Amino acid sequence: MKPAEPRTYRFGPFALDCGAFRLTKDGEPVALSPKVLDLLRYLLDRPATLVTKEDLFRAIWPDVIVTDNALTQAVSELRQALGDDPSKPAYVQTVARRGYRFIAPVSAHTAAAGSPSAAPEPGVRASAVLDFTNVNADPEVDWLSTGIAETVTNDLRTLRGLRVIDRVRVVESMRRAGGALARLGEDLGVELAIVGSFQRSGDRLRIMARAVHVVTGEVVADAKADGDIAAVFELQDRIVEQMAASIGAHAGVRRRGSSAHETSSLEAYRRFTQGRVRLEALDAASVPDAIADFEAAIELDARYALAHVGLANARFWQYERSRARNQPDGALLATSIGHVRRAIELDRDLAEAHATLAFLLVSAGRTSEAVDEARRAVRLEPEYWGHHFRL
Repeated sequence: MKPAEPRTYRFGPFALDCGAFRLTKDGEPVALSPKVLDLLRYLLDRPATLVTKEDLFRAIWPDVIVTDNALTQAVSELRQALGDDPSKPAYVQTVARRGYRFIAPVSAHTAAAGSPSAAPEPGVRASAVLDFTNVNADPEVDWLSTGIAETVTNDLRTLRGLRVIDRVRVVESMRRAGGALARLGEDLGVELAIVGSFQRSGDRLRIMARAVHVVTGEVVADAKADGDIAAVFELQDRIVEQMAASIGAHAGVRRRGSSAHETSSLEAYRRFTQGRVRLEALDAASVPDAIADFEAAIELDARYALAHVGLANARFWQYERSRARNQPDGALLATSIGHVRRAIELDRDLAEAHATLAFLLVSAGRTSEAVDEARRAVRLEPEYWGHHFRL
């Protein structure tokens, strides 16, 4: 099956590159969350057409129950990024009690052969890590489905020779694809899918993973690790090491808990993972629970830098909600910045913390400092395309 050619949409000074999954304005990247980029693409696929709220819920939050607030927040974030005035819209028009319409002229262009979106970088294999299957449907460890996938994604993306797609985008694409790996490959432009499962028996845990070619179905690598559930961090490291060796990607895998951005506490890891999943839902009702999860993780391990980053993102989400109500709460933004600065104090080599701080500083109007932080993130993780967007 021949992969679909990526498309670029152009409107006004903006361009949405669907292959690279990024929005630019006059060639400069515009920071947007994955959900909002999905929203924009859905609207651009249907220019001048009324798109109902029900259509958007089905397309952007399939199989997930969210409130109208999630959609309102996403539309508000999109309008802010486009500089669009809802009272005099140039791009996104609200149709009262019905939905939205993209009203600006839109042109669609297929990526030219040899362009960055049309073909992967030579020698680099694009990969997507799927959520791991809980074989026994054990509710006590169901959180590991996301936790293992997130950890494997983050570790694999540090390896040379691999380009790994953000887990949130993978989850969205799998819903659209109905579980078909070939469609996932077309949607995300990936060659390999990392599929896996885990099974608990008493205090023992088995994790298994395979790298599958999305078109041919050929298994190009597999990995298995068994051990005590308390040693889940070591088991995940072993999975990544085996995968890296089989695929041909090279770099040392960091041991879990060996730096402040990680934790040796299984319960802290569980609460952090739950908090992150709640934030990914983009549902205002879930944010207080996400904050409680991150705060619990920090209480269990005060030096867990990633939990401080998660808490910063959750507080920033609340700040964005206050802006959407035209009552921006500057204290929330300051609190967010304080949390992520604490993460950097704990681990100055945590690229995600510097990238998050860059994003927050832009909102605070401190562009020069934001650029410095974005450059630090790129220096720390030059292989990760997401950090380059901050510049």
